[in-house]
Amino acid sequence: MYRLKLVFVAVTATLVLAIARPGSAAVFGIELAGGYNTYAMSAFNDTLQSSNQSLGTTFPDINDGGGGPFLALRVWPNESILLRFALDILHATSESPPLTLDVGPVAFTATSTYYFSPERPVRFGLGVGLGWYDIVGWLEGPGAKIDLTGGGVGFHGQGEVMWRFTRRMSANGVLGYRYAKIDDMKADDVSTNTEVDFSGLLFRVGLAFDWLKAQ
Repeated sequence: MYRLKLVFVAVTATLVLAIARPGSAAVFGIELAGGYNTYAMSAFNDTLQSSNQSLGTTFPDINDGGGGPFLALRVWPNESILLRFALDILHATSESPPLTLDVGPVAFTATSTYYFSPERPVRFGLGVGLGWYDIVGWLEGPGAKIDLTGGGVGFHGQGEVMWRFTRRMSANGVLGYRYAKIDDMKADDVSTNTEVDFSGLLFRVGLAFDWLKAQ
């Protein structure tokens, strides 16, 4: 899994450098967003409820959570295609006081969107992408903390709307679906054979600023 992660990062970096070559007409920018996600956590929630029965805890199911900050490098190779290379933090928590469970992943994603009607201030687009998802979580209680980890590849498709209200600034909305499943969550690097499924709807709104033209 670690090798797959390195390959994903290396391929993404190579693509960005190729686009930014001297003489390129690409326009670069940044985007900051936040949102909401639903999760297909049926297997994980079954395990959670079995643990509640065995240990006497009261952890509620994890079915959704906030998303963000979502921070992206934007690249426009031309007026119709937008590439995003993003760091996305997904929230997935549950509490049974005094215990806190956090299985939220950090995702590094690459997305390509085709936008229609380049001459209009409000534009619609369709995008597809993939990403690497790493659980960076824990189970914490009084005097003790267990680190929760695990990683895997995910895919997503989305519809987008963009309103460019100045030459360089725009507001963006995204609605789509993510498939991202981690087959084996680890507790302090020990396998638990627990599946964590972050597949579900994704919704995001944000602001973007495009400023740099490669020379």
